[in-house]
Order: sequence, then C-alpha cells, then structure tokens
Amino acid sequence: MDIFKDLGIGVPSGLKPTEKANLVNIVNSAVGNNDVIKTNMINAINSKLGTSLTVDKGWADIQSAIGGYVLPTVESLGAKRMAKGVTMSTTVNSKACVDISNLAFKPSVVIARHTGNSVSNQGFSIYVERNTTYLYSCYTNIGSNVWSGSSAPSTLYFVSKANGFTIEVYTNNYNYEWIAFE
Repeated sequence: MDIFKDLGIGVPSGLKPTEKANLVNIVNSAVGNNDVIKTNMINAINSKLGTSLTVDKGWADIQSAIGGYVLPTVESLGAKRMAKGVTMSTTVNSKACVDISNLAFKPSVVIARHTGNSVSNQGFSIYVERNTTYLYSCYTNIGSNVWSGSSAPSTLYFVSKANGFTIEVYTNNYNYEWIAFE
C-alpha cells in the first residue's frame, strides 16, 4: 500500500495544488504526533525517574536520560532481604548445628524445621535476635500440638552472624529447611 498513491499524490503529471496541500497535511500530522508522543514520554520519564527533561529536548537527550538511570537497590528502598534453603546439620564446636555462612546479610529472624519423616519431628522453630545478648526461640511439635517458648540462654542456641546464622540442634546428619530474614 502506497499512502501517497492512495491520496492521488505523485501522478506523472506532477503535483497539483491540492496534492501539495495533502502532502503538507501529512507531514504536519506526523510532526504533531511526534510532538505528542515526545511530550508524553518526557512527562512519564520525569515522573518515574525523577529527571527534569523539558519538551524542547531532542530524542538523544531522552535516550540519555533513560540510559543513565540506575535502578535502586533493595537497601536504598529500605526493603529487607530474605533467603531460604535446606541444609544438613553438622558439628560446630562439638555440637550438632545448622550452620549457614553464605548470606549477603545478617539475619534477625530465622524459621527452621527438621524434615524428618515422623509427624512428631515436623515441628518448626522461630529464632529472633532481640539484641546482641538476648535471643528468643519458640518451637512447636505438630505431632503433640505443643507450642513452647524459651528465651536465651537456653540449652540450644541461635547465633546471628554478619553473613548467616548457627542454630544448635539435637542430632547431626538431618536435613533442615530454613528461611532467614534480615
């Protein structure tokens, strides 16, 4: 489809005055659409990215404003990070522990559960760092519908580290699911 031929512009006899007027109208319409699109884009970019582009800026300036935008980080937004995984308990300082040390943050809350087959072993524990010396843990045993709580120091301990945590557990070589929150 040839838009100019459809409008009768450019026939072999040359352009008639009405054809010239039609051509000017097409160009003016395209320029008008360009201006509307550019203005809408500038307004959206200024609103979303906090830039101060003006409508007299060219497309290269608009492209530069978009290309120069750096996405905010989780930390700059004030959001908290989390991680989860499954690990086998091992020995740490002569005690059976779940020891995680590859996180990008220091956890303040950890939820962990033994993944054993017995219903009585399907409980979970919540560990909360309240300050540098006092920790609190709660645990439940689903098999007996028991909910218990204890505040540190207790016989089992939870230590939050700069890049992970250590939880003392009862036995080595068991899998534990965990979720840690910053």
